[in-house]
Amino acid sequence: MALPEEDAKKQIAAGEEEREFNTRMFFDLFSITLQQLNKLDTKIDGLRQEVKQEIGGLRQEVKQEIGGLRQEVGGLRQEMKQEVDGLRQEMKQEVDGLRQEVKQEVHGLRQEMKQEADGLRQEVKQEVHGLRQEIQGVHQEVHNTTWWIIGTIVATVGVAVAVASWLF
Repeated sequence: MALPEEDAKKQIAAGEEEREFNTRMFFDLFSITLQQLNKLDTKIDGLRQEVKQEIGGLRQEVKQEIGGLRQEVGGLRQEMKQEVDGLRQEMKQEVDGLRQEVKQEVHGLRQEMKQEADGLRQEVKQEVHGLRQEIQGVHQEVHNTTWWIIGTIVATVGVAVAVASWLF
């Protein structure tokens, strides 16, 4: 039989071996974990670089797209400006044409009104002349009648005087 001391020594030695094995395993696992973490860090750094490059490329594409859109907008603005200028010119010409038509129409109406007024003036002059002729005729008739009456009265008075002087 083995002595209890020897058994204890064997157990301690076995425990130390086991502990040494456990410690070695622990450090091996720790080392493997650190290696895996380092690999992951490297992959993450690579992915970060890829993402940065991808973002940089997208930024460049967006800048180019924005530049293209700005050019399109500038072109559209220029086209709109030209269209507005063209419409403005057309409207100016149309307004000038209408203005000229109105002037001609007003001038024509003035001429018509002047001619009509001249015609009416002429009619009034003729009517006034006719009335003057009538008034002169009536005046002449009144004058002649008055002279006839006076002549008749004078003749009657003259006859009466002659008869009276003949009678008395």
